[in-house]
Amino acid sequence: MAKILDKNKKYRFTNDAYVALVVAHIVLGIFVNQIAAFSKLYFIIVTVFFVYKVSTVAKHRIKNWVLFGCAYIVAAEALFRMTDGGIFYEFSKYFVILLMLLGIAADGVSSRSYPYFLYLILLIPSIIVASQTLGANFNFRTSIAFALSGPVTLGV
Repeated sequence: MAKILDKNKKYRFTNDAYVALVVAHIVLGIFVNQIAAFSKLYFIIVTVFFVYKVSTVAKHRIKNWVLFGCAYIVAAEALFRMTDGGIFYEFSKYFVILLMLLGIAADGVSSRSYPYFLYLILLIPSIIVASQTLGANFNFRTSIAFALSGPVTLGV
């Protein structure tokens, strides 16, 4: 039993680290509230940090950092939208796809993931149908990107 606890210990935060993270995020909230440009700076720092960590971390820890990055950016998306900190509206979906693809490239594709590839392939006919049914008034690329970014994020 002691070996199991020691094995999982490296992924747990101590109470001191947890309190420090909470205090850091409170200070971050104050800065974002008081300084308008700080939200964009924080957004850039977060995205660069997680891309760097996923790109440079040891192979056995890539999955954890991909999941940390995806969870953090999705949770912070509300903050970025409220403070105009994001680069564009759907960035979190594209960032999740990017982190997942970096993780897949570094760790490889599991043999259990083929149903997800089938799901992604089955989305292709929707592009063809949309190209025929949307009128000339619509911007085709942005309409398709907006409509399919969520399902593709789920598939990846």
